[in-house]
Amino acid sequence: MKSILALVLLSSTVSFADVMECQSGGDKRLLDVSSVEKGCELKYTKGGNIEIKATQKIGDGKCIEVREKMQKTLEASGYTCAVSK
Repeated sequence: MKSILALVLLSSTVSFADVMECQSGGDKRLLDVSSVEKGCELKYTKGGNIEIKATQKIGDGKCIEVREKMQKTLEASGYTCAVSK
């Protein structure tokens, strides 16, 4: 049981460290999930402007879910997305 909890906590920590970069030609967008106290915040950077697209008070599930939806939308529009660390 402890090993499962440790794995879940490790997975959450890794997702906070990742920034998703999406690029189409010279246009670059960033989807950045970061930890905020016990929760998360999803920042979306477009044209140098940063917007908060999702927040959660405990955990990171909502931020990850919204990031994945935004990534799919960008990819459907011709962007190529990859995680940068």
